[in-house]
Amino acid sequence: MSALTPAKIGQQFGAAARTYESVAIAQKVAVDRLSTAFRAIDLPAGPILEIGCGTGLLSRKLHQTWPDRSLICSDLSPAMLAACEQNLPRSPQLQFQVLDGATVRPEPAYAAIASSFALQWLPDPLASLQRWQAALVPGGWLLLAVPTAGSFQVWRQLCEQLQIPFTGHPLPEAAEIQAVLSRSGQLQQGSCDRLTLPITNARHFFRQLKDLGATATAADPLPPQQFRRLLQAWDQRSQPIEQEFWWGLWQKSPVPAAIAPVSCPDPRCSLLT
Repeated sequence: MSALTPAKIGQQFGAAARTYESVAIAQKVAVDRLSTAFRAIDLPAGPILEIGCGTGLLSRKLHQTWPDRSLICSDLSPAMLAACEQNLPRSPQLQFQVLDGATVRPEPAYAAIASSFALQWLPDPLASLQRWQAALVPGGWLLLAVPTAGSFQVWRQLCEQLQIPFTGHPLPEAAEIQAVLSRSGQLQQGSCDRLTLPITNARHFFRQLKDLGATATAADPLPPQQFRRLLQAWDQRSQPIEQEFWWGLWQKSPVPAAIAPVSCPDPRCSLLT
């Protein structure tokens, strides 16, 4: 087993910068659902930080919704960041920054933090989620979509059946994400959805992972003989491949308004102060 470093993750995604959007099926669905929901919200003053912008699927929706708001598009991969910049219009409101989402400073700075299909790549997704919450100004919004542990169950079940290692990247549980977001502030909207992917066979599935750049894993690759057994059993099963993802909007509690003192018309009230 090898260490899964930010550099390795960024390198894998950078290699897929040209092919990513052609196969980002679940990612596009998640962004559409998330952006439809966040068009109705009002942001407090401050910039927007997007974590894991990739080629800009979510970045475009954010900029279209708030064109006059400062938007910082960030990613681990310089190649993905360059593709994102190319896919967005030129604007003084747009900034592009190489950033590890796990290192966001937990100090109030942003009116919104947005992220789609990136949180799962961080070493401790739930801890990073809490850092992002802390980095919002009072009344700020977290706009989040993330693939969750119910994804690709066919793959996992076949590995158990064949007694070979499951080499997929671990994904967070939807219930754990929702639990973190329910402890404070207000979870305005949250949904765990499933999407059947239009994938014809096992080789198609693994090719799509490569074209997404989503092949980084701490697990050792399967030996060729085991991989062939997995492909053969998968194709014989002919079962749909499902992607599960959680998406939602969370708002940090605003600062309570100051309560003005109520004057008393009775002059005797002054004797009590």
